Amino acid sequence: MNKKMYLSRFSRLARWRLPADEAEDVIADYTELVAAQPEDGEALLKHLGSPFAASMQIKPAKEYYHWMAVFALLGLCSVYFFCGLFCRWREYEIFNYVLFYFSVGLATFWKGILPKREKRQNCRNLVPAVIGTAALSIASSFFMWSTMWSQELSGEQAALILRSCAYITSIIALIVSLTGLIRCRMYHRRWLALAIMGFTVLFICLLWMDLLTRLDNADTILPWIQRKMIPPFVIGTAGVIWSLC
Repeated sequence: MNKKMYLSRFSRLARWRLPADEAEDVIADYTELVAAQPEDGEALLKHLGSPFAASMQIKPAKEYYHWMAVFALLGLCSVYFFCGLFCRWREYEIFNYVLFYFSVGLATFWKGILPKREKRQNCRNLVPAVIGTAALSIASSFFMWSTMWSQELSGEQAALILRSCAYITSIIALIVSLTGLIRCRMYHRRWLALAIMGFTVLFICLLWMDLLTRLDNADTILPWIQRKMIPPFVIGTAGVIWSLC
């Protein structure tokens, strides 16, 4: 392990245990310590310990445990929405709506109480990530909509394609939501916008699956979408915009 690899691993761990600004100070101190050590990896480990052991010597403040509670709650919400595509959880309509609004509300609230003095250059990849996720979601929605109304496919073929599209989109959305949460902790609070977008896409996929299993009359599809999908879409979009500000 060379010095660059050592600092890279230690930096990630330090940013996880400390708020971004405090982590940068600790990383700067450790950069000086590592620079004073021999280049040999065994010497680094002997004098400073492993990156994990060194990071565990950092005593986190109470804020860290608050963050872990928020991270656990929001992460579990994402996993719940994802698992709901494969089981009967999607039928718990009222609970699912409450959980979605709770997750978006908690994320926007947490963004509001995080410090504002973080470095903005850590957000340089955020806008492309949000745009890419939005483009994928729109393309997936149009594809599913056109498949649903296709005259060339049988009902079984259309259902298989729609389910497969929902599964693939939800996998990407789960990764997006967890990535947003992690990068929010390690870099900048605005990364919560990506997490909220992931929650929204996951929930919309859950509603799509519910639509496929419940409705058998084409005339009721559009009213159902207007009634069930538009409100969470609007709330999720508002949360993303607010978190980007």
